[in-house]
Amino acid sequence: MMLSNGTIIGKWLINITSRIQQSKHLKKIVT
Repeated sequence: MMLSNGTIIGKWLINITSRIQQSKHLKKIVT
């Protein structure tokens, strides 16, 4: 349980961080 839960949270965090980085790159290109 703990291991699978940790991997789900890890994937979720990686997904959010990658999206934030993408949005930052897009803003840099736009401005």
